[in-house]
Amino acid sequence: MENKDKLIIGLILVIVFLGAGLGLTTFLMQNSPSGQTNNSIPNSNSTNQTDVAGETNNKAQICSYCKGTGVIKTPIYTMEPCDDCDGTGVKYWPGGCETCSICNGEGKLKVKSYKTEKCNHCGGDGYI
Repeated sequence: MENKDKLIIGLILVIVFLGAGLGLTTFLMQNSPSGQTNNSIPNSNSTNQTDVAGETNNKAQICSYCKGTGVIKTPIYTMEPCDDCDGTGVKYWPGGCETCSICNGEGKLKVKSYKTEKCNHCGGDGYI
């Protein structure tokens, strides 16, 4: 068989494995040369896995609440003084003044920040 034919067959195999939703790397890693399945690698189709030490690991699916990060970011809105008018709501200049166009005369701006907490759904592991 020529190298060109081997390359084409290899590409077809890759496309078949990827198209079936099973990556070639995952397939090769999960199946040992003896044909036995290596259960220490997480598999999204199974919830009970056996790790290398032989202990059952029930955490095989990514947590949908924290997207596998283990933390939840909650937006927090606070009112802070407007830097443009120094919190007065009015811009002054020699000979006049006008309402601040940045804060619309409020003197304060709504500022968004985030509070980060451990995900309560997965306990901060990122997996359920």
